[in-house]
Amino acid sequence: MMNANISQVASIEYISFQHVFSLVKWIMFEAEHLETLKMHLETLRKQLEDLIKFKSNEEKKSEELRDEAESKRQKIESEFEELHQFLIKEKQILLSRLEEEEKKILQRIRDSVTQLDTQIFSLTQLISEIGEKIEKSPQPATELLKDVKDAMSRCPEPEAVSVDLKMGSALNYIQQLKELITKLGDRWMEWWMECIKYAVDVTIDPETAHPILELSADRKSVSRGFIDRDLPDNPERFDTNWSVLGVEGFTSGRHYWEVEVEDGWRLGVCKDSVRRKGRGQWIHPSPQEGYWVLQLWYGEYSALTSPETSLSHRKRPQVLGIFLDYEAGKVSFYNADNKVLLFTFTDIFTEKLRPFFYTYNETPLRIRPVAAWE
Repeated sequence: MMNANISQVASIEYISFQHVFSLVKWIMFEAEHLETLKMHLETLRKQLEDLIKFKSNEEKKSEELRDEAESKRQKIESEFEELHQFLIKEKQILLSRLEEEEKKILQRIRDSVTQLDTQIFSLTQLISEIGEKIEKSPQPATELLKDVKDAMSRCPEPEAVSVDLKMGSALNYIQQLKELITKLGDRWMEWWMECIKYAVDVTIDPETAHPILELSADRKSVSRGFIDRDLPDNPERFDTNWSVLGVEGFTSGRHYWEVEVEDGWRLGVCKDSVRRKGRGQWIHPSPQEGYWVLQLWYGEYSALTSPETSLSHRKRPQVLGIFLDYEAGKVSFYNADNKVLLFTFTDIFTEKLRPFFYTYNETPLRIRPVAAWE
């Protein structure tokens, strides 16, 4: 009996062990799959984050595209409005000339008609007199014929008034203007392709920056701060003029770059050897000092020649284009928005030239990438 009980207990224990083993195995199986599920869930979450980020980037690109399209739309409208106003002005000038010419000719015609009325009246009287003489005069026919010839000689042949408006030159001018606009468009395109071809990636050299200037982390913009920073007084650094140079140096070739501007700036190129230390006295940039620079100073444009050359431009550039042709000895400045030439320096270059920046404005001067034709 006791053996039967022991056998029964052993059987129960075996069943319990099997049950526990199966349960543990199931738990481990579930845990393993749970971990796998968690890994898949994490992967899905990352995919979701990536999709959200991608969507955000696409929406941002869409917004940037709309902004860029609107900016270009306004630019196109502005440029064509300016051209339209110019053509309206030229049209008014030509129409005024036409009206003036028309008035002159009409007055000559009126004067001629008045003179013809007088001649007609005189001739009518003469005809009447001659008719009476033929009928009543006892004069011989030869004498009477002589009187008639004398009377006829007093009536000159009438001259027709020319109605030529003489506007051929004006019409030629219109045709020439149309051809000029077409040629200018072609020349602008050729010039712009040259600029793109010789575009350089200019960066600002912090070792040359006056301590009051603040530079961006990417070394693409500079603005005036409020206090001098504590910087090493190395030989390359400007200590009086609020100036800074580009890292790049040019000893040959053609080079083009653009700078976004507002007010209060001097931009161009200078010799690498220009004096950096004013020791409290301002250095006045000029070609004699090794600077070829354009400035906007209190709303007035000028080229820093010696003496200064005042420039008058109706449209203030928002982006200044600088084109250096080293071998030709030329530094040209353009309104990069409408491709208009502002000024060109001509000189002989014999040493390294570097991009030059000066600002007294808190709004940054920013070097921007040269874009394709807009």
